[in-house]
Amino acid sequence: MDRKAYTVTGMDCGECAAKIDHAVSRLRGVDRVVTNFGSSRMVVSWDPEQTSEQTILRTVHSLGFETHNSLAEAQRRRKSEAVRRMGPVVVSGVSVILGAILGHLGFSMPAAVFQGIAIIIGFVLVGRRALASLQSRVLDINVLMTVAVIGAVIIQRIDEAATVYFLFILGEWLEEYAVDRTRGSVLALMELAPPTARILRDVGEVDVPADSVRIGDIARIRPGETIPVDGQVIAHESVVNESTLTGESAPVRKGPGDQVFAGTFNQDGALDVRVTRLSNDNTVARIVEMVQSAQSGNSRSERWVNRFSRVYTPMVLSLAVVAAFLPPLVSGVAWDRALYSAL
Repeated sequence: MDRKAYTVTGMDCGECAAKIDHAVSRLRGVDRVVTNFGSSRMVVSWDPEQTSEQTILRTVHSLGFETHNSLAEAQRRRKSEAVRRMGPVVVSGVSVILGAILGHLGFSMPAAVFQGIAIIIGFVLVGRRALASLQSRVLDINVLMTVAVIGAVIIQRIDEAATVYFLFILGEWLEEYAVDRTRGSVLALMELAPPTARILRDVGEVDVPADSVRIGDIARIRPGETIPVDGQVIAHESVVNESTLTGESAPVRKGPGDQVFAGTFNQDGALDVRVTRLSNDNTVARIVEMVQSAQSGNSRSERWVNRFSRVYTPMVLSLAVVAAFLPPLVSGVAWDRALYSAL
């Protein structure tokens, strides 16, 4: 049984995580999948003889999301996406406001043009995801919003259709921005350790990527540098500030035989350190792993929300259909009024 964790970008709410879980869990050979919106992590266990990693990733991509092996890569991509998505949100908001002003002044045609722009932007951002959900036979909030907008257009309430799409994509952007601020704390932990280390070779000192350092290598840390590796001091003495890991503000004197840790700050002397742990197993990596594991564990309330989200949209759509058709058939209510009430 293979097991792997991925960072998923493009999720806007907890329902997105539930949608991924639903689609991936239906694949043959998938034993367990847990996707957490707060940490943007998906952990999958599967039988490689029945399905492949590529099949799982294609399923996630077909829903409109992207997967990354590196949290740092995903965070950089997410920041660029947030900036890129802010433009359409601003244009949509300006279009809705201008459409409302022009409509109030009696310029119905220019108002409809601006409101149409907002609807088109919303459909590109939300409608595309709704179509992907329908193709995967999943009814989610994107489908619900798109149905509401299409219905509003049918009954010629263009202003309300534009407003619904704008408020929805604005809410998504604000939620993504707020959650990204908390996700950034994990990336800050990862950046505690420098990306390169100065290793002593036969030819002298050589700067190499930290993830290529081997156990037993000798790293030299100069005064004023952040220690890139976990290891044992074999030569020289210095004072090391470990507050980044321990929170203790008082520096600690280190000498031969003492342990030093990646991400701590060497203050006043050079140290030669024998590497005892690889970069993916050092103190910083272990802290990051514990934080991510804690974030990936869904609480009881989160599990309840994920289950409820699977029935919420079908339930609302069913009630809307009843509200649209039952009153005209039973009590003679006008169809346009019934449809408006249903929407």
